[in-house]
Amino acid sequence: MKFHRGKFNDQYHLAPTGEDSPLNIDMAGTTRPSPEFYVECTSLRSVTVSFYQLEYVLEGKLYIETESGMYCAEKGDFLFIDKAFFRTLYSDKKNPVKKLFITAKGPLIDGFVESYKLNEPIMIIKADVENKFRNILRILDDAPSYTPVERDRIGVEILSIIQTVARELNTVDIINKHNIPGSILKYIDSNLSRKFTIEELCQTFFLGKTQLIKVFKDKYGVTPMKYAQYQRIELAKYYLQTTDTPISSLHSVIGFDDVKYFSKLFKKTTGMSPSEYKVERNKLDDPVISGKFEDSLRKYKTDNENKKL
Repeated sequence: MKFHRGKFNDQYHLAPTGEDSPLNIDMAGTTRPSPEFYVECTSLRSVTVSFYQLEYVLEGKLYIETESGMYCAEKGDFLFIDKAFFRTLYSDKKNPVKKLFITAKGPLIDGFVESYKLNEPIMIIKADVENKFRNILRILDDAPSYTPVERDRIGVEILSIIQTVARELNTVDIINKHNIPGSILKYIDSNLSRKFTIEELCQTFFLGKTQLIKVFKDKYGVTPMKYAQYQRIELAKYYLQTTDTPISSLHSVIGFDDVKYFSKLFKKTTGMSPSEYKVERNKLDDPVISGKFEDSLRKYKTDNENKKL
């Protein structure tokens, strides 16, 4: 089938069929890296809104803005967006996205989605489905037109994608059952005095980056590194309230490389610099809560809820 090119140097197939087709493929192709990539589907007039959107990220970062929040898909992520769900997609300027995509609708894919309980309007999960996307593009490459034969072959590949994703989702359920988020939290609390990365957490708990962030945030409402950052500030407050540790060296005691960055973050979080906090520490009506996750996270959530009001 003929390739078409879009304004962002993307290339894709069009496979139009009648509305009564069991599987209607609107577009399937590759989005090339472009800092200017931007697609808005925010009204029923947007044709894509009536289709399921399935994507696999090869490189870079893709941002998805919806009424319920903002999401980010990165290399190795599978992205599912339900039909009739308004969204805006755009590429990271410094790390533009390259991805494979399929937009589809019809009773066949409706059945797949219902049977395998893809019941969230937007889902991002690590899933090894690149070859299945490429198989679909290869079918369209080789076919002179979109016939029932191609439709059935593509339907098999889409089913395989959804089955793979469903297995990964079940893995997430197992992760939650065994309280892996709680283990991640304890690991962070035990290592606040040194610098660690999200990659280290992934290697320690044998999870992909997106999956690790998701299971932690689903349980605690905050990403692992944001939680670590907030707990380090709580730890700094503890030192400033109860010890004479010099501010010039405090940053290294609580896992920060740079004293300027630490001071800037401390002031942003508390409203005063570390030196101001130390001077005022005896006047503050602020309990020492370092290491007490429930108290500090509750305060973190309250602070953020107040900012939204």
